[in-house]
Amino acid sequence: EYLIAGFLGGIAVELNEFYSSLPVSLRGKFKAMAGSGNGIRKNKLLRRMFAKVFQMKMEIPLYDEEASLGAALLAAAGYGYFQDIPTAMKTIHYQKQEL
Repeated sequence: EYLIAGFLGGIAVELNEFYSSLPVSLRGKFKAMAGSGNGIRKNKLLRRMFAKVFQMKMEIPLYDEEASLGAALLAAAGYGYFQDIPTAMKTIHYQKQEL
């Protein structure tokens, strides 16, 4: 149990190091992070660890196929269906989190 928690915590810390290497001016723009994939979607402990290490809220899309949805939204924005990518991103809805 503790070994698994240690591994999960290590994943969160390692990814946070990549995030920390971004310029401060860019990091300040993030208010929440979006998680995708079954590792995040089905593991409350991992979501809690990410929220704690990154010190921000984790949002999980309502849709199971996040990558497919993202590709479709990007294509729709490129085609002109949406004005731009940020407008397309506003169509994504997130689960209510109980951390």
